[in-house]
Amino acid sequence: MLVHALVLGAGLVGHLTVTSLATLLAGPLAAAVWLLRRTGRDGVRADDGAALPTGALFAPLAALVAMVVWAWPHLVYATRLWIWDDYTYHLVYPALWLREHAIAAPGPGQAFTMQAWYPLSASVVSAWFAAPLQGSRGDALAWVSLTGPLYAGLVIGGAAALLARLGCRPGAWAVPAALLVTSPRIGIMASSFSDADLAQAATLFGAFAFAVPRGTEEAIGEIRKDACYAGLLSGLALGVKVSAAPLALTVLGMLLLRARPARWRGAAGVALAVVVSWTVTGGYWYARNVVHAGNPIYPAAFLVWPGATFPETTLLEYGRHYGLRRTLGDALVVYADWPPSHALVAALGLLGLAGWLARSRRSLTRPQRYFAGGALVLTALILALLPIAPYSAGNAMTFRSGFIHWDSMRYIALAPILGWTALGFLLDLGGRLPGAILVAAALLTSKVPPLDSPYALIAVALGSVVVARLRPHGGALATPRGRALALGAGALVMATIVVSRHDAKAAATAEAFHREPLFGAAVAVLDRQPAGTRVAVFGDQWIYPTFGAHEQLVPVRLDRDGRLAGRLVGDAMEPGNLTVDSATFRANLAAAGVGIVVILHLPHPGRSADWPTQHAALETIADARLLHRDAAAAVWRLGGPP
Repeated sequence: MLVHALVLGAGLVGHLTVTSLATLLAGPLAAAVWLLRRTGRDGVRADDGAALPTGALFAPLAALVAMVVWAWPHLVYATRLWIWDDYTYHLVYPALWLREHAIAAPGPGQAFTMQAWYPLSASVVSAWFAAPLQGSRGDALAWVSLTGPLYAGLVIGGAAALLARLGCRPGAWAVPAALLVTSPRIGIMASSFSDADLAQAATLFGAFAFAVPRGTEEAIGEIRKDACYAGLLSGLALGVKVSAAPLALTVLGMLLLRARPARWRGAAGVALAVVVSWTVTGGYWYARNVVHAGNPIYPAAFLVWPGATFPETTLLEYGRHYGLRRTLGDALVVYADWPPSHALVAALGLLGLAGWLARSRRSLTRPQRYFAGGALVLTALILALLPIAPYSAGNAMTFRSGFIHWDSMRYIALAPILGWTALGFLLDLGGRLPGAILVAAALLTSKVPPLDSPYALIAVALGSVVVARLRPHGGALATPRGRALALGAGALVMATIVVSRHDAKAAATAEAFHREPLFGAAVAVLDRQPAGTRVAVFGDQWIYPTFGAHEQLVPVRLDRDGRLAGRLVGDAMEPGNLTVDSATFRANLAAAGVGIVVILHLPHPGRSADWPTQHAALETIADARLLHRDAAAAVWRLGGPP
């Protein structure tokens, strides 16, 4: 939340620079140091250092090892991108913000697709990691990979705090943590520039954790504090995707129920805290759209505002077209692929939670009642809204091809996280052993070396023995001074990794752009073009590479006939086919100052094989020289060699 606030604030005032971000960060860091020193003076004591049984340490230590193994590629290898979305918009607009040192509504010449008007809070967070090393694509993107561990840590921290509120034993968080980091789909969601899908699930889960009561009796001040945190996190989710709105309202409802004993004034204060927090973290995008397009969720249709309805993208339409039986089968194949074993244990966790709630409702504590009811309501809401959600069946091309897009399970990402947490809670009711067995099984079946080796579990068991014996001597770590030293040591380790791995990581990230099979060869050609060259793209709008490897190029949006775009993009995903003759097209390109034209037509079974008609027109233009062509892309230079 702090990173998002700093980047968004600096960008909105037109000072999105490293110096401004460092200056803004100084205040929070000073406040943190002051709080640590004050806590130390207040005499907070360490725990008694009592030794914990080895069995209590096995599951948390195994989960911790799995977390490190999962995070390691994000720390040392090339930053992974989901190019279908990243090249189109997730990377494009942060690149513009950092180039112009400002976050503002895109002009007609910069809004390349309808996603220019989407909420982009996840990209704001990623821009923090790209800002310090501008000037080289590899350097700038090298450490954006840290957003994945950031959001995974938010989920795991939220699970730990939530299970503690429910009265679980220390270490109960190991179950959801182990399932999270051994899920291949979570790994894919953490492998893009913005990690938007994981970001939304993580922030909503964090908000839900704050919505669960701390205990049976609560002061209104504690509820308001939780409301602020829950509002900020759910507001960040709203700033990632508007689809978070029903779930954010559910979190608000839980907080209002918590405030009932304080009557209407208490409830009003809680509601105000949440709404203000929503405005702070997520409100900018919707206000921007109202000011510039008159519709808060432009380009989509909303209430009285006309707009796009995204036909051929929902499960409901898929069912009408292909039949209920096929739709259920296709949807199950996709939406249960966490893999299926992880989906099964999540479902068992939620079903078990429902049964436990029905059987034990008279003896539940207040936090347990809110957790069970809230988790089940959120899951039911996700599943109920899924069939009518745009893109729940994929895009129109996959729809026409007769399959549901394999990545569509991201729309229900919060549900398995809730299920894994519910399972951790239920297993804790039976003692430590059931959770330890599940954690061990998750690692052994993960297919991730070395976690899937029995020797890894033996090493964890031996490590548990060692840690259990050392625990009585580690009480100093529980003091504020000890925690500060541990935090400093962690920061030093992280700094060492960054310094020692940066050059190799940046080089591997830069090289990955050229190795990409669909567009990599064309990107290599673009990277050799001289500084200041204006680039236009017709066909699929994979815009980010047209900035150049060293940000030396200037991408511009043109209409279908080669004129600079002058209108809002609407729901368009590409300029469209040519409507003028070749001579007029060439004159328009000259007037726009365009020196390079990229034609991109990615192969897909749900679309025609015909290329954009601008390509045929360029073949007839005398001073258009073909620099590169392959199965998906062509690069043309206008006006001869530089």
